[in-house]
Amino acid sequence: MKKGFTLIELIVVIAVIAILAAMLLPVLAKSRDKAKTTQCLNNLKQLNVCLHLYAGDNDDRLVPNSWVWGVTTGTMIGGSQLSSSISWCPDDPRNDVLPTNIQQGVLWPYNTSLGIYHCPADQSTLNGSSQLRWRSYNMSQGINGAQTKELTDQGVVSYPRFTAVQRPAAKMVWIDENPDTQMDSQFGFVTDLFPFIMWLDMPSDRHNQGGGLSFVDGHAERWRWVSPPKFQYFGQLVSDSEMPDWQRLADAVNVDQ
Repeated sequence: MKKGFTLIELIVVIAVIAILAAMLLPVLAKSRDKAKTTQCLNNLKQLNVCLHLYAGDNDDRLVPNSWVWGVTTGTMIGGSQLSSSISWCPDDPRNDVLPTNIQQGVLWPYNTSLGIYHCPADQSTLNGSSQLRWRSYNMSQGINGAQTKELTDQGVVSYPRFTAVQRPAAKMVWIDENPDTQMDSQFGFVTDLFPFIMWLDMPSDRHNQGGGLSFVDGHAERWRWVSPPKFQYFGQLVSDSEMPDWQRLADAVNVDQ
C-alpha cells in the first residue's frame, strides 16, 4: 500500500512554512526599503554632480532656482512661460503628463536621465491620474532661490555663487519633498525670524519616517524625522512635536546665517 502524509504531518509542515514566512517577509521588506533609500540618495548625489558641473561652466554661479508657485495668485512667480533660463527645472510636478519641462531645465544637459529626478519610494501621482509623477525633489531656496527684500529681512539666506557658501557640508541643496506641498521646483522655508513659526514646504517621510537630503559639498544622507509634519494647509503653524524637525531644516537651509 502507498503511504501518504497524515493530517497531523501536513498541519506541522504548513505551520513551519508560516513561521518561516513570518520571519522572512519583514526582513525582505526591510531590504527592499533600504534599497529604495540607497537609490534615492544616489539620485541626489547625481543631481549634486550636475550642480557642480553647472557652476564650473558658469563662472561659479549656482543654477537658477526661481520657479516658484504663488499660492495666492495661482501662477508661477518665476514667469508666465516655461523657459530654460528660469530654473534648474521649470515644470509642474502635479500636472505634467510628459517630462518635457524637466528636459527644458538648465541642469538637464549634464545628466539626461529622468530617473535621477524621482525617488523610487515616491508613489504620488498626477492630479486626476494614476500616472506617477516625474519628479520628487525640490531645491532649497537657500541655493540661488527667488529672493525678495521681505524674505531677506526675515533671515532667508540665499547664495548665487558656489564658493560663497561658507559651510558646504552643512548647506542643503535638494530635499525629498512632501508631495502635498510640491507645487513648483523650490523648497520654500523661512526662519524663526518670521512673525510666527510655520511651514511653507514640508519634507517627505517616504523612507521609514525619514527623507533624503543633499548638500553643497556633494554628499547625501537620510534624515529620520522625529514627527513628520502632515499637510493640512499652506502656511500651517509648526506644532511642538514638529519643532525638532523644523529646526533641523532651519539649520540646513540657513546654516551660514
